[in-house]
Amino acid sequence: MDRLRFVPPALAAALLAVLAFRLTPRSGAALDARLDALFADVFRAGEPGAEVLVRVHGATRFRRVYGQLAPGAVTRGGSLTKPMVAVVAASLAAEHKLAFDDPISKVLSQAGDAGAATLEDLLGMSSGLALYDPRGADRSDVTLGGLLVKVLAAPPTFAPGTKFEFNDANYLVAGSIVTAAGGAPLGELLRARVFAPAGMTRSALDGDAPPGHDLDENGAYVVAPAPRLPGYAAEGLVTTADDLAAFAEAFVAGKLVSAEWVRRLTAPRNPPYALGWRATRTRWRRVLDHPGDFGGDSSALTILPDDGVVAIVLANRFQPRPRPDDLALDAALLTVGAPVLTTLDFLLCALTFVALLATLVTGGTRAGRSERRTR
Repeated sequence: MDRLRFVPPALAAALLAVLAFRLTPRSGAALDARLDALFADVFRAGEPGAEVLVRVHGATRFRRVYGQLAPGAVTRGGSLTKPMVAVVAASLAAEHKLAFDDPISKVLSQAGDAGAATLEDLLGMSSGLALYDPRGADRSDVTLGGLLVKVLAAPPTFAPGTKFEFNDANYLVAGSIVTAAGGAPLGELLRARVFAPAGMTRSALDGDAPPGHDLDENGAYVVAPAPRLPGYAAEGLVTTADDLAAFAEAFVAGKLVSAEWVRRLTAPRNPPYALGWRATRTRWRRVLDHPGDFGGDSSALTILPDDGVVAIVLANRFQPRPRPDDLALDAALLTVGAPVLTTLDFLLCALTFVALLATLVTGGTRAGRSERRTR
């Protein structure tokens, strides 16, 4: 029995060593292996896949393609359209062609009760507009003008600026305001003010992309419908991983709008949302990101602006688990050496705690026996 008293401290020491090894920052081939394992378990061979790109200070650190997806494939960016529309709005505001604090009603006379919300409320998802999602299997009858009438005719659900509610209707209306102020279709404004200056050669609004996939009721992957709504500012983007990296790096560097506007667009307004971005802090690091889902494609763009890291996941599969935004954040954090805990790591932490507790209990028991022997 005396030999058994050494088991808890030995087990605790072994578990601590394993945990320390797993959480030690990796570099080179070890980091590549950790990143590869992160994605290979989600996107398997023979299934719809993903392209992963991690860049550090403009240089490619990690790139892999998983599953059934061609390298460099164009995919639907979904809500990644939103930060780009916010950039266009900021560039127009810098030229005094619109103002973020102007009410909707100043531009859209049909706004009704929704007209009190401002462009900043729209970009920050705090306008109070009624929820409306135009996506569906057959939306051939839907037009931007028809959607705009429905959204603005509905009574607001809360007072502008009082809370955050993710709602694509915000960017439907914001896109109409930006288009009116810019004097050109939204696709042209994006091309002139985002795509061209950032060097995004394969991105477009309303462009073509291979079909994405979703699971049917039997758990089999099928081609997912991708309704088209020309000029849709909430989700109309098609793009590539390299183009998204170019956008992120140009934006952070102040090449698309001034540094002052970058700060304004990324300042948390209604946490976790800023203006076109989610702006949070994770592992003591500032994080800018946005997910995107549309037509059987899922995507994520994550930036650690203070570390110069950009992580991108583009999948031709709808909402895999873990989600692309969670995967992109983990990839970015692993790249800068921040600890990323997996289910196995949590299990090791729990086992280590139990072993340490057992060590304390057995140590206390031995001390008590020793004290009784000396009396």
